Amino acid sequence: MVSEILNECFVIIKEYFGNDPPKIKSIIMGSKFVAVQLSDMSIGLSFIENEWPFHFPLLYKKKKNKESNQVYMLAKMAYVGNEMEISYGIATLNALTSSIFINSDRYNYIENIELLELWTKYLNPGTKVGMVGNMYPLVNILIEKGCDIMILDKHAMDYNKNCLPKEVKLVYNPTNLNDVEILIITGSSLIYHSTEDLINNSQNAFLKAIIGPTVTLPPEPFWKRGINFIGGAIVTIKFLQTMLTEGACENNSPNAQKTKKIALNFGKDTGLKKIGLINE
Repeated sequence: MVSEILNECFVIIKEYFGNDPPKIKSIIMGSKFVAVQLSDMSIGLSFIENEWPFHFPLLYKKKKNKESNQVYMLAKMAYVGNEMEISYGIATLNALTSSIFINSDRYNYIENIELLELWTKYLNPGTKVGMVGNMYPLVNILIEKGCDIMILDKHAMDYNKNCLPKEVKLVYNPTNLNDVEILIITGSSLIYHSTEDLINNSQNAFLKAIIGPTVTLPPEPFWKRGINFIGGAIVTIKFLQTMLTEGACENNSPNAQKTKKIALNFGKDTGLKKIGLINE
């Protein structure tokens, strides 16, 4: 299934850079995500599904491909690739988008913005909140607010995850989102090409957000589908250095191996800067 959102993001990015995009400098693999660094030092991240077999998209490495084509070929994998190829593609789209964010004034993003602080006046006892992906810090805040919380997460019952609080209802079908008033989607939904389906199944939600480092992308495809808030990240060299010192490996060959888990913690000390874009 091709992702229309990621396809549209690719088109926007290619129109912006034309025939002279930044080149790929390095690709670094962690156990939960992949990072792509460009020649202008912009960096993008994408989540990795543990169940997927390791596979590197060799097509983009062919020597006959120009460097300017290589970055586009890898980025295109975001919407036409399979499994691991999608993650490489999204990380490349993220890196290219970060380059636009940092080096132009095309988009106005806000640093260190907290979604639930922004929407606090809407979080009242009984407010029906649907969450795709179990984002524990947000769940605790929503419980304190007295919201009626529903979580759609196929990994929620994994043995290595904390048990869901009794106040939370676990569902397995996107159609269960039809009655929610507020929808919060993990950016990781993009790697499954399920974001459009999730949005379409929550038409009654008056507020919709998609958040996580994986969603550092041009906002237009999300705005046109009714998303009100995008929460992404600007990744710095310091974060890549942390990856390398904690055991990740530079990944320029199909033989590179996954390494131990590295947490995605935001903050000046981690090199991962939280940003947000608001559809006004």
